[in-house]
Amino acid sequence: MKLKNILGILLGGNKVWFYVTFLAGLALGLLIKQKLPIKFKEDVDIVPILQLIVTLIVALLITHYGKQKADENRAEKDLIIEQLNDCRTKCREVFAEFSGCCDEQQANAEQQKRLKQGVRDFSNHLYAVRRLIEHSGNPAELVKQHEELQSRYYTFKARITDLNGSNAFTNPATRNSAETAWRESDNQLTKLIIAVNRF
Repeated sequence: MKLKNILGILLGGNKVWFYVTFLAGLALGLLIKQKLPIKFKEDVDIVPILQLIVTLIVALLITHYGKQKADENRAEKDLIIEQLNDCRTKCREVFAEFSGCCDEQQANAEQQKRLKQGVRDFSNHLYAVRRLIEHSGNPAELVKQHEELQSRYYTFKARITDLNGSNAFTNPATRNSAETAWRESDNQLTKLIIAVNRF
């Protein structure tokens, strides 16, 4: 069995540790050989070779752990963005339902129930985003953007659910104000997604 295969099994198939072990073994071998009575040619200096090997080991370790940290950060960002996309989907669904009620100029009990449930689901996704932001190190820029999104959400919720009078769905101003609130929420969601990608 080849040395690479043996070390691969012992180190669990981790290439970085294989190279680190190999280079460390090489450096150790050179040191041991230096202590033996066998002499190197006088023009060969072992110190630069050992320095090069140590530098390579350090570079491999930094690269490995740097990549691991970058992968963890990407996973955190992806979780937050996934929740924000769920918020966006729910926000669009709620506005589409509301717009349908305006087209029909009424909302029956089932439609009103779906509107309220949709707004509640939107709120739950926003809460999940906030928790993920807090667990990701709570960058101030993300918190600020989330607070702005929360404010847009309350405005959107009020336009959709706090309707007075039986003619609420027949009044064009009701639909226009709800559409404005929806677009502002959607725009803020886009800003927060961009901010998450930057941190």
